[in-house]
Amino acid sequence: MHRTARVFSSVGAVAFAIGLYLWFFGVQTVLALKARSLGRRTPFLKARLAALSDLSVSRTPGTILSYFGYRFEVPWDDVDEVKTRIVGGDTALIAFRSGNTLALGNGMPHDLVNAALVTYQMDREWFRRLYGDAALQSDYVFQRMMLESTPDQITPIMSKRRATSQTMLLLMKNLFSSQDPIASMFSVHASDLNGFEMVRQGTSPVKFSVELYSDTGLLNFLFIQDGSTAISQSDVNRVLQTLHQ
Repeated sequence: MHRTARVFSSVGAVAFAIGLYLWFFGVQTVLALKARSLGRRTPFLKARLAALSDLSVSRTPGTILSYFGYRFEVPWDDVDEVKTRIVGGDTALIAFRSGNTLALGNGMPHDLVNAALVTYQMDREWFRRLYGDAALQSDYVFQRMMLESTPDQITPIMSKRRATSQTMLLLMKNLFSSQDPIASMFSVHASDLNGFEMVRQGTSPVKFSVELYSDTGLLNFLFIQDGSTAISQSDVNRVLQTLHQ
């Protein structure tokens, strides 16, 4: 009888310990396991922002362009004026006779934060508690938090709120790269703007996209190589280093 009692006592202690663990850390454990599973399926989620190492600038004959209050140079002198147009009032499609296109979008401040509030059905106060005042007030800060999120940041011993907030960032990062896989990402600067460059590699030639944030909104450059002229990092740098208001 004493042996049986000790067995039941041990089983009860183990069950109590497991129950206690699940009560305090069950949600975090499930989220951590899901994050690691997602990371194995999508290696990009493990990537972090890096400093741009290739700072070379194209010196080929170019063209000065002006859109949405900003001027910049492109390293090509074959702008196709007939096909170049403004779409929807906030996107310039700049066509080149080579077949390439530069798409320039002009966004509003807080577009990213507002989209997250709608998608995840959060009010602004709850968002602030999860990510802080700086992220609520700046799409750049929030975007950086999202891009810097990785599966290993979610652990069983963190708070439920922290595990939930990190998981949401990771899901947004996954969605960000789902349709057009990102090979690498960098922090970049242009004039008084800060932002990010994504090098996207799919079945077609490499695509460069750059998002630049200011207090008044967003400039989004998408370099689309559909023609005979290859687009390089030095070409992108020519645009960034000449950008000014």
